[in-house]
Amino acid sequence: MSNRYPWILPDLVGRTPPLTYTAIVIDTNPVDPSTIPVAATTTRYPFDPLSYFAIDDKRNSLLGQRWAHLKWLLSKSKDHLHQANEKGRIRMDLKWLSEIRLVPDYLLDGLVEEASQDRREAMTDLMTMKGKINELLDVLRVKRRQRVEIDYRKGIPPVNALSTIILHAVMKDIDANLETIRVLVDRYEPNGSAAFTGMQVNDLAQWREIEQRSAEAQQKIRRYMTLKKGAFVAKRGLDVLTYDLKQLNEELDSWSRAKSGLATACGSFHLDDPSSSESGNDSKGEGSDMEEDNSQ
Repeated sequence: MSNRYPWILPDLVGRTPPLTYTAIVIDTNPVDPSTIPVAATTTRYPFDPLSYFAIDDKRNSLLGQRWAHLKWLLSKSKDHLHQANEKGRIRMDLKWLSEIRLVPDYLLDGLVEEASQDRREAMTDLMTMKGKINELLDVLRVKRRQRVEIDYRKGIPPVNALSTIILHAVMKDIDANLETIRVLVDRYEPNGSAAFTGMQVNDLAQWREIEQRSAEAQQKIRRYMTLKKGAFVAKRGLDVLTYDLKQLNEELDSWSRAKSGLATACGSFHLDDPSSSESGNDSKGEGSDMEEDNSQ
């Protein structure tokens, strides 16, 4: 989840996930000759540097070009993303204000406590997900270490199943971010829209109405809004971690699938490949024909 645009909601984008890379990752200058900052893949899937898997991310590589395109598109689409982010923020602001704006003073404490509980649960879910990811990483890193440091101790082959699987996963993530930006650019309205302007006016009017209440009520309402925003941001972070966990599980499944290429250091178990048995039968048949010819 981009902490620069935390209010871009999944339902605003539709078929694509929200932005997943944080502002600090996008803005970090990578160590030459890499084009992707190490934090991009150590704080998210695969949770290890790309160099560990000998994945090429230099400027002229396919991955390097894709990352450069993402950074370029982000810089060129600032206005579009800002507008989408503001729409999302105001939409949620209005939703939460409608829940508390007209609530009598004596009932405000109950709503604040509910919001506080919601935020605690969101933070707990976030920490639980991080724990699940760490547990799965412990399993996967043993397998990765066996392959990279023992099986490939003399050097990682230019083409190998592990690096390819991880490369495709990272590319898929970058492509999802690119698609998100393109959808938002397509929906951009240069001069704003009457609906958006109406949302802004409505939001401002409701806050001015709240300012007419007692200082204590205002404080509780602002506390409520802060807690709601905190829970929202935590849930968006959970969305990204859930996606990371999905990628880790897909990799784990690949280790146990014979035809994924990870079953052995050189590739899949050939005996599990139907084409191998067919070719073996063909060879046997050819050998039998030769024996018959020789006997004649």
